[in-house]
Amino acid sequence: MVISAPVRARLITAISTALLTGALTAPTAYAETAGQYVRTESGRVRCWVMANDQGHGGGPAVACEASGPMSPPWNQWENKGFPQAPMSGTADLHWDLVVVNAAGAFHWDDGNIGAAHPTNDVILNYGQTYHIQGWTILPSSDGTRFTNDGTGHGMFVSIENVYSF
Repeated sequence: MVISAPVRARLITAISTALLTGALTAPTAYAETAGQYVRTESGRVRCWVMANDQGHGGGPAVACEASGPMSPPWNQWENKGFPQAPMSGTADLHWDLVVVNAAGAFHWDDGNIGAAHPTNDVILNYGQTYHIQGWTILPSSDGTRFTNDGTGHGMFVSIENVYSF
């Protein structure tokens, strides 16, 4: 992949500024607990479906990251985050993680879900229903709905639209 000189210069400036000011922090890692990686058929959203998110108080949770417009999703160079998320403070990028737990608590974050290689992800085929780690997952071309089986809370995720319920 080729990055244009103006974009490369902006990235270098933003990273250098962050390093010099101490504003660059370690990304959040969500892959600390047992769960299953899934990604949408388009490859634009990748999620970690957890039965017990020990890093954030425990209990079932789903963390999804915007993977950019290219497939496969491990090409993160074009990942600009979720457009409706807060700005990350890095060169016109929005936060790229959204997390919901079984109680419906929802928040944006900046980081990645890390760990397993995307070739091991469950591909969520549109129109098919999945039951993973206590969550019912309904993918469609408009986005993916994650509903906790025990509480009915969850979230809808697409690059263009994210909300909890």
